[in-house]
Amino acid sequence: MTLLRNIDSAIYSASNIRDRFSPDGWLALNDLSKTARRFHDAVQAGDDAAHAMTVLLRKLAGFAGLVHENMYRFTGWRFLSIGRHLERSLHMTRLLGHMCGPDAPDGALDMMLEIGDSVMTHRRRYNVNTAR
Repeated sequence: MTLLRNIDSAIYSASNIRDRFSPDGWLALNDLSKTARRFHDAVQAGDDAAHAMTVLLRKLAGFAGLVHENMYRFTGWRFLSIGRHLERSLHMTRLLGHMCGPDAPDGALDMMLEIGDSVMTHRRRYNVNTAR
């Protein structure tokens, strides 16, 4: 539900600056919203959910790319970038705290490398399995 609220908030914000928001970005955001709502109503836990999250991640990456390429870079752009980096670091810190504790499930550290998009970096730097 939080994802849907965040997407709705993004649509609301984008609609307030519609004259300065690219048509491609607007279409991508609406497509993301429709897909997320469809998945919310239809997807079951398990493999379905993993596939749905992969689709949503691709759509989010596409939207982020459009915003990155088409947005005018002024003070608001800097705040957007700072906010994105802060939000990512907060989420990663929370996940690390949960997934690195003594009661963390098996494979949690491998999952953290995947979530943090750090698998390739880890493999290049360390020739060993992940461990605390």
